[in-house]
Amino acid sequence: MSFVFTRVDDRAIHGQTVTMWSKIFQNNGILLVDDEISNDPTMRQIYKNAAVGMKVFIYTVEQALIKAKQASESERNYILIARSPIVFEKLEKGGVNVGNKITLGPVSQEEGRTLLAQFTALNDEEIQACEYLSEKGKEIVFQNIPSTQAVDWKSVHHK
Repeated sequence: MSFVFTRVDDRAIHGQTVTMWSKIFQNNGILLVDDEISNDPTMRQIYKNAAVGMKVFIYTVEQALIKAKQASESERNYILIARSPIVFEKLEKGGVNVGNKITLGPVSQEEGRTLLAQFTALNDEEIQACEYLSEKGKEIVFQNIPSTQAVDWKSVHHK
C-alpha cells in the first residue's frame, strides 16, 4: 500500500484538497508534512479545521520519517501533502514510499522561483528534488484541480 494521492501545494490543506481531490481518492485522512506548520500550535489547529469531517495528521519531516512510513505500510489509505517537493525527496531518501505519482499544484511565484506551469513556480532546489523523484521512477504531473488536464513533468522541464 502507498499513499492514494501525493500533492505539493503551497496552500497545504484548503477547500480544493478536501472537496475535490478527497472525493476522487477515497481516504482515511490527510498527512501534512511541514516543519513550520507542525511547530506552530495555532497553525496546526487552523489546518486541522480546514479539512472538515476528515482526520488530519501534521508532522515535521523528522516525525514523518516514522509516521508517514507507518501510514504508507498500513491497510488504510491516506493523502500525503507538503508545500514543497523537497519534503518528498527527504522522505524518499529516508525510506518512505511517497507513492508512484506526485501531483504539483499551486506554488506561488516568488523571487527565486521559475514559473514552470500555469500555477506552479519552483526554485532550483525544488526542481532538483523533482528531478530526483522523477529519476526514482515517480510520475510527476502539474495539475491544479481534477477537471484540468495533467501536464507531465518531463514535457515541461528539460534538463
